[in-house]
Amino acid sequence: MLQQKFDALRHLVVQARRRRAAWVLGVPAVGFLTMMNGGHLAAAILQGLAGR
Repeated sequence: MLQQKFDALRHLVVQARRRRAAWVLGVPAVGFLTMMNGGHLAAAILQGLAGR
């Protein structure tokens, strides 16, 4: 029981790290893409990062 709770918490931490890395890498890329092509692709990427 305790091990299952710990594993679930560890899973949440891993997900949070991945999400944070996606934002850290994605936001500068979105800014660059916005400057290059008018923002349509950038908006789609931001929606993907937000989980929509």
